[in-house]
Amino acid sequence: MVGSFPRQPVFAGLLMFGGCLMSSLQAQSVQWVQQNPTTYPSQRCCPGMAFDPVDASSVLFSGSYSGGGGTSNDMWLWHKTWYFITPTSSPSARKGAGMALDIAANNIVLFGGTDSSGNPLNDTWIWNGLTWVQQFPPVSPPPRRFDAQGMVYDDATKQVVLFGGTNGSSYLGDTWSWNGVTRTWIENFPATTPSPRRTVLAFDYAAGNVVLFGGDDAAGQLGDTWIWDGVNWTELFPPASPSPRSMGAFAWDASLRRVVLSAARLTTSI
Repeated sequence: MVGSFPRQPVFAGLLMFGGCLMSSLQAQSVQWVQQNPTTYPSQRCCPGMAFDPVDASSVLFSGSYSGGGGTSNDMWLWHKTWYFITPTSSPSARKGAGMALDIAANNIVLFGGTDSSGNPLNDTWIWNGLTWVQQFPPVSPPPRRFDAQGMVYDDATKQVVLFGGTNGSSYLGDTWSWNGVTRTWIENFPATTPSPRRTVLAFDYAAGNVVLFGGDDAAGQLGDTWIWDGVNWTELFPPASPSPRSMGAFAWDASLRRVVLSAARLTTSI
């Protein structure tokens, strides 16, 4: 799910596409309005999605085919309808890659995912509005996939924040920041941190911080809430909270001025 960009009034809403249809799904949201474009991407789960401010469209990249039978590296743009595009350069086929709008650098950053053989990746790419350009930072996070929105732009620090994921055999709990101006990854070592997991992140423009909710680890689903202030993670204990869940969609809705959670899974699998 892609959140609206507060500085671009042309897209004041949320966009959701595809996903994995399962018997144990929950959805919490305001009113959704189904769109019926004549052209659209194939069914898939675990794609990367982010808003592109260059042409005020949403970018969808890769994912796994319906039923998990393979991965793709096709790319689509949503701007009132879907457009299939073929850039001159592109990341390899994968699923579960992290993608986030980098407002400071005015591009989209993509990290990791797993290839068609299930091998975790740790390459970094940026989408500049015309094509994908691979980056070669001196230090990178270890290979991983997210299967959800484990990366988000932190408007307070002007960097993209990455947390957790899985390398295929274990869950991760590290925190990294991508500086899109210097194009470098920096590992953070907060004094307090959520437990290792796959999870979802969103930036709360009303509060001015990154919010993490739930996810899953080896023991099952999680339902805790944390905020990132650029230095440390702090757990919150709101009086009401969604039930534990993983792989939900989590994004800032500029029209509502709040973060929206929708469509989560209640079973777990690495």
